[in-house]
Amino acid sequence: KEKDLLGRYLSNSPAVPPEDIYAKLLEARRELVTPAMDTDERFLMRWKSQPYPNMATRREHPVIFNDQGTEVDSKAELAISNQFDKRNIAFLPQFPVYLKARGWVYADFKVLNLRTRREYYWEHLGMLDSAAYRKHSLPKLNAYILNGYVPGDNLILSWESEESRLDMRVIDSLIDAFLI
Repeated sequence: KEKDLLGRYLSNSPAVPPEDIYAKLLEARRELVTPAMDTDERFLMRWKSQPYPNMATRREHPVIFNDQGTEVDSKAELAISNQFDKRNIAFLPQFPVYLKARGWVYADFKVLNLRTRREYYWEHLGMLDSAAYRKHSLPKLNAYILNGYVPGDNLILSWESEESRLDMRVIDSLIDAFLI
């Protein structure tokens, strides 16, 4: 009997997500309510305003700005960040990460899947032809893994070389797989 009553109630009730109910409250009433769950907009605003720890001394590369004015370190990161903007993916470039036994490293991007509210680090390996670059980058990737950042789980990797240039279809596939 209770299931029947509940079923009839639910079938006659409009399917309004709780965040929509909160958004429709008058401002004065919103101040009195603490939502059980943040709206996407509030969550995203707080996420984007998080501080960059230990960032003051970093300046390794020339300054490059993407279409939205965000500073990145390379032409490949420029293309990737422009794709993030185009696909409405929240990201923080050159985000410092402390890795035990390595110290501070700068992830090319810290990115967010807003739907799941899951964060990832994204590293683009842009000069795999260079022995010096590999000597620096591969131990950094090992340090990520030893600190719990695993490719395909919470670490996204992209790469290129002289023979295998950056393919934006691959970037889009990674965005689709992890961030949408």
